[in-house]
Amino acid sequence: MSRFLLVPDLWFAPSIWQPVVALLQRQHEVILADVFPGDAAEDWIDNVVRALEEAQPDTLVVHGTATAVISNALARVSNLPERIVMVAGLGVAGGRQAMLDELLADNPSNAVRGHVKDRGEQRHLAASVLVEAFYSEVEPVVSNAVGAVTVDATLFTTPFAAWSADVTLQYIECVEDQYVHITGQRRFRHSLSIMWTNTLQTGHLPMLTAPEALTACIAKVGINDSRYNR
Repeated sequence: MSRFLLVPDLWFAPSIWQPVVALLQRQHEVILADVFPGDAAEDWIDNVVRALEEAQPDTLVVHGTATAVISNALARVSNLPERIVMVAGLGVAGGRQAMLDELLADNPSNAVRGHVKDRGEQRHLAASVLVEAFYSEVEPVVSNAVGAVTVDATLFTTPFAAWSADVTLQYIECVEDQYVHITGQRRFRHSLSIMWTNTLQTGHLPMLTAPEALTACIAKVGINDSRYNR
């Protein structure tokens, strides 16, 4: 059994995590940080620090925009979690967000493995299980992106290297629905026996929400790396 602390995205109500909390509590201890969209920055950080100190989790899962400020909370904690899982969008060298359809155009298998040449520049892209399943048409294989993929930049400002000597960092990538056809999304859900869809009103229809992805991650490989799409 492991102890998870989930820190929701600053934009989304924590209630989206309730289904996964209920499911995972059958095998793990899962605690949801008492934070909510609209909290003042200092209040949010104080609440996360309090949750970390009280829960003493071995795995901290940080969702979305919360990754941009989680370092401020971790700096105030004496005992860091063994593992920090970042759930956020990935950028590429030069600060431009990767356009997956463009990067996959020439050789999808290269993109899946995390190395893409774009306009003569070597770029790095965290491989999505969804992309791998869609293009290879095989059972999705969950592999570890950290160490195999160089994260040149994220859409946020979290300094990944700050805790590299103390904790295991894992990264779950956002890939928005316009990059992969709906049939691929359905096939991925089916392959992982994900039977529900939690649609968030965030400007796009997510292929997978963070709760679905975390459920799939635990169900398939225990506590390991995964890819997720919100």
